Amino acid sequence: MIIKKFEKFNINESFIQTYDELLSSKSKPESFFLDSLLDVYDMSPKTKVDYYNYIIDDTGHMIDAGKLKNIEDYNYRIRYVVVIKFNTPSDISLDEYEKELDGISTIILSIREMISRCIGGGLELVLNKVIQPGDFSKSFIIHFDEKIDKVAVLSAFKSIS
Repeated sequence: MIIKKFEKFNINESFIQTYDELLSSKSKPESFFLDSLLDVYDMSPKTKVDYYNYIIDDTGHMIDAGKLKNIEDYNYRIRYVVVIKFNTPSDISLDEYEKELDGISTIILSIREMISRCIGGGLELVLNKVIQPGDFSKSFIIHFDEKIDKVAVLSAFKSIS
Protein backbone atom coordinates (compact mmCIF):
# COMPACT_ATOMS: atom_id res chain seq x y z
CA MET A 1 0.00 0.00 0.00
CA ILE A 2 1.40 3.38 -1.01
CA ILE A 3 0.59 6.33 1.23
CA LYS A 4 1.17 9.80 -0.22
CA LYS A 5 1.27 12.91 1.90
CA PHE A 6 -0.77 15.78 0.47
CA GLU A 7 -0.58 18.94 2.53
CA LYS A 8 -1.99 17.76 5.89
CA PHE A 9 -3.65 14.59 4.59
CA ASN A 10 -2.30 11.10 4.09
CA ILE A 11 -3.86 9.59 0.99
CA ASN A 12 -4.00 5.88 0.32
CA GLU A 13 -3.16 5.81 -3.39
CA SER A 14 -4.51 2.27 -3.82
CA PHE A 15 -7.84 3.35 -2.34
CA ILE A 16 -8.12 6.32 -4.73
CA GLN A 17 -7.25 4.23 -7.79
CA THR A 18 -9.66 1.41 -6.82
CA TYR A 19 -12.40 3.91 -5.99
CA ASP A 20 -12.00 5.72 -9.33
CA GLU A 21 -12.00 2.45 -11.28
CA LEU A 22 -15.11 1.16 -9.49
CA LEU A 23 -16.96 4.45 -9.92
CA SER A 24 -16.11 4.81 -13.61
CA SER A 25 -17.00 1.20 -14.41
CA LYS A 26 -20.35 1.22 -12.59
CA SER A 27 -21.69 4.76 -13.07
CA LYS A 28 -23.55 6.41 -15.89
CA PRO A 29 -21.50 8.80 -18.03
CA GLU A 30 -21.57 12.51 -17.24
CA SER A 31 -23.21 13.17 -20.62
CA PHE A 32 -26.27 11.15 -19.48
CA PHE A 33 -27.08 14.02 -17.11
CA LEU A 34 -25.64 17.04 -18.84
CA ASP A 35 -26.97 16.51 -22.38
CA SER A 36 -30.31 17.84 -21.14
CA LEU A 37 -28.63 21.03 -19.97
CA LEU A 38 -27.15 22.28 -23.25
CA ASP A 39 -29.41 25.36 -23.23
CA VAL A 40 -28.21 26.14 -19.71
CA TYR A 41 -24.57 25.94 -20.84
CA ASP A 42 -25.42 28.44 -23.60
CA MET A 43 -26.38 30.97 -20.90
CA SER A 44 -22.78 31.30 -19.71
CA PRO A 45 -21.30 33.37 -18.00
CA LYS A 46 -24.49 33.82 -15.93
CA THR A 47 -24.66 30.12 -15.25
CA LYS A 48 -22.22 27.53 -14.02
CA VAL A 49 -22.95 23.80 -14.03
CA ASP A 50 -21.08 21.43 -11.70
CA TYR A 51 -21.36 17.64 -11.75
CA TYR A 52 -20.18 15.17 -9.11
CA ASN A 53 -20.60 11.49 -8.47
CA TYR A 54 -19.47 9.33 -5.59
CA ILE A 55 -20.31 6.13 -3.75
CA ILE A 56 -22.34 6.39 -0.54
CA ASP A 57 -23.47 3.88 2.07
CA ASP A 58 -26.90 3.40 3.65
CA THR A 59 -26.34 6.36 5.96
CA GLY A 60 -25.60 8.72 3.04
CA HIS A 61 -21.90 8.98 3.84
CA MET A 62 -19.22 8.71 1.19
CA ILE A 63 -16.96 5.66 1.35
CA ASP A 64 -13.57 6.51 2.77
CA ALA A 65 -10.42 4.55 3.54
CA GLY A 66 -11.20 4.58 7.28
CA LYS A 67 -14.50 2.70 6.78
CA LEU A 68 -13.04 -0.22 4.87
CA LYS A 69 -12.91 -2.42 7.97
CA ASN A 70 -16.73 -2.28 8.25
CA ILE A 71 -17.47 -2.34 4.53
CA GLU A 72 -19.60 -5.52 4.73
CA ASP A 73 -22.08 -3.80 7.06
CA TYR A 74 -23.56 -1.52 4.41
CA ASN A 75 -25.34 -1.44 1.07
CA TYR A 76 -24.11 1.07 -1.46
CA ARG A 77 -25.39 3.53 -4.03
CA ILE A 78 -23.85 5.88 -6.52
CA ARG A 79 -24.93 9.44 -5.83
CA TYR A 80 -25.02 11.80 -8.79
CA VAL A 81 -25.14 15.53 -8.02
CA VAL A 82 -25.82 18.35 -10.47
CA VAL A 83 -25.55 21.95 -9.26
CA ILE A 84 -26.56 24.85 -11.49
CA LYS A 85 -25.60 28.32 -10.27
CA PHE A 86 -27.44 31.25 -11.84
CA ASN A 87 -26.38 34.84 -11.16
CA THR A 88 -28.44 37.91 -11.94
CA PRO A 89 -27.27 41.52 -11.99
CA SER A 90 -28.28 43.66 -9.01
CA ASP A 91 -29.56 46.74 -10.83
CA ILE A 92 -31.48 46.04 -14.03
CA SER A 93 -34.40 47.42 -16.01
CA LEU A 94 -37.78 45.73 -16.24
CA ASP A 95 -36.96 44.46 -19.75
CA GLU A 96 -33.66 43.00 -18.54
CA TYR A 97 -35.46 41.41 -15.58
CA GLU A 98 -37.87 39.75 -17.99
CA LYS A 99 -34.87 38.22 -19.80
CA GLU A 100 -33.59 36.94 -16.45
CA LEU A 101 -36.94 35.27 -15.81
CA ASP A 102 -36.73 33.66 -19.26
CA GLY A 103 -33.32 32.31 -18.24
CA ILE A 104 -34.73 30.82 -15.05
CA SER A 105 -37.56 29.25 -17.08
CA THR A 106 -34.98 27.70 -19.42
CA ILE A 107 -33.12 26.24 -16.45
CA ILE A 108 -36.31 24.80 -14.96
CA LEU A 109 -37.38 23.19 -18.25
CA SER A 110 -33.89 21.71 -18.73
CA ILE A 111 -33.89 20.32 -15.18
CA ARG A 112 -37.31 18.73 -15.73
CA GLU A 113 -36.03 17.13 -18.94
CA MET A 114 -32.96 15.80 -17.09
CA ILE A 115 -35.11 14.44 -14.23
CA SER A 116 -37.44 12.69 -16.66
CA ARG A 117 -34.49 11.13 -18.48
CA CYS A 118 -32.81 10.00 -15.27
CA ILE A 119 -35.94 8.49 -13.72
CA GLY A 120 -36.58 6.71 -17.03
CA GLY A 121 -33.00 5.42 -16.81
CA GLY A 122 -33.66 3.75 -13.46
CA LEU A 123 -32.33 6.41 -11.10
CA GLU A 124 -34.08 7.61 -7.98
CA LEU A 125 -34.57 11.37 -7.52
CA VAL A 126 -33.37 12.14 -4.00
CA LEU A 127 -33.22 15.94 -3.94
CA ASN A 128 -34.51 18.70 -6.19
CA LYS A 129 -34.06 22.02 -4.46
CA VAL A 130 -33.47 25.69 -5.18
CA ILE A 131 -31.49 27.74 -2.71
CA GLN A 132 -30.64 31.41 -2.81
CA PRO A 133 -27.16 31.78 -1.26
CA GLY A 134 -26.92 35.47 -2.16
CA ASP A 135 -29.17 38.36 -3.05
CA PHE A 136 -28.65 37.92 -6.79
CA SER A 137 -27.91 34.26 -7.25
CA LYS A 138 -29.77 30.98 -7.17
CA SER A 139 -28.46 27.43 -6.97
CA PHE A 140 -30.47 24.54 -8.35
CA ILE A 141 -29.34 21.31 -6.64
CA ILE A 142 -30.39 17.90 -7.94
CA HIS A 143 -29.35 14.50 -6.50
CA PHE A 144 -30.00 11.08 -8.00
CA ASP A 145 -29.13 7.68 -6.51
CA GLU A 146 -28.47 4.39 -8.25
CA LYS A 147 -28.02 1.08 -6.48
CA ILE A 148 -24.63 -0.51 -6.94
CA ASP A 149 -23.86 -4.18 -6.54
CA LYS A 150 -22.54 -4.73 -3.02
CA VAL A 151 -20.36 -7.61 -4.22
CA ALA A 152 -18.58 -5.27 -6.65
CA VAL A 153 -17.86 -2.81 -3.85
CA LEU A 154 -16.68 -5.53 -1.47
CA SER A 155 -14.39 -7.22 -3.98
CA ALA A 156 -12.88 -3.90 -5.11
CA PHE A 157 -12.01 -2.78 -1.61
CA LYS A 158 -11.07 -6.15 -0.08
CA SER A 159 -8.02 -6.15 -2.35
CA ILE A 160 -6.55 -3.04 -0.73
CA SER A 161 -7.49 -3.48 2.93
